[in-house]
Amino acid sequence: MQLFENISHKSTEKDIEQKIIVPLLKAWGYQESDWQRQVPLGTKQADCIIYSVRLGHDKIPYCVIEIKAPRHRIDTQIWQLYDYLRRSQALFGLLTNGFAFRLVYYNQQVMIPLAQYDQQQFQENYQLISKVLSHRTSIQVGAYRQKVTAYFHRQVVLKLQQVFPHLATHPMMTTTATEAPAPLGCIITVFNNKGGVGKTTTTLNLAAALNHLGKRILLIDIDPQANLTTGLGINPLLDVEKQGKKDITHLLTEVTLPVDDVIYAKHWHKVGLEIVPSHIRLSDMEATLMSIVDVDRVLQKKVAKNP
Repeated sequence: MQLFENISHKSTEKDIEQKIIVPLLKAWGYQESDWQRQVPLGTKQADCIIYSVRLGHDKIPYCVIEIKAPRHRIDTQIWQLYDYLRRSQALFGLLTNGFAFRLVYYNQQVMIPLAQYDQQQFQENYQLISKVLSHRTSIQVGAYRQKVTAYFHRQVVLKLQQVFPHLATHPMMTTTATEAPAPLGCIITVFNNKGGVGKTTTTLNLAAALNHLGKRILLIDIDPQANLTTGLGINPLLDVEKQGKKDITHLLTEVTLPVDDVIYAKHWHKVGLEIVPSHIRLSDMEATLMSIVDVDRVLQKKVAKNP
């Protein structure tokens, strides 16, 4: 394949994108409007996402492509691709540094490895890869997903209208809608005035279990002792204060500070957790917090802006 003659082990990530990925996408039938570069997902950005058909006003992610420079081993970066798939709900993921390729399928919150190729194996299996990732296949799969979602929503609406007849004329409950409202996140609070009862242990294990099931998890540590923070391997002094970074005290007291600016990500194998860390200085901030208007709902409002 002549594409590979255009890169070397000294190539950059941009080289791999322009000389390998873009030509492949065009060969597979995609127009530039079918993919998007640097897509924000959580606190990071996916290098490229291919979209299939639209579902209502939204585009359906089909494949996330994560690109690395040849000097990077892609085996150590697979967790990042998994995180992007979980957040975007794309069906396929492709991770490459131009010399090695990993293709995975994301199904029912589980990432299933499909193939691992070097350049020679990629060329030998090019027709198979093209069949899976082509624009034509993405359209067919996207249309099927659209029909299934629309059918499900219509059935729910019809059942509700049988129970609540007045909903028949409600503008948000028409059977022509193509997509049900996005499900709301669940807020779980672990609280007890007594120490040593297992709050931190319960929170960490519950978070890990839910993430393993495919849920996006944000932990918020509001304990000045910061046991939850240190439990995730974050040192409030070395990793937060001395690095000039933000923690829960800033989130509560700085009106314009968004949650995204205070989130730290940690990963272990297939588990990826995010946390707003705490700090001992929180114990000295009672007077400051009490002077804030509507302080009881500051955290609630900020979290609501970060679905």
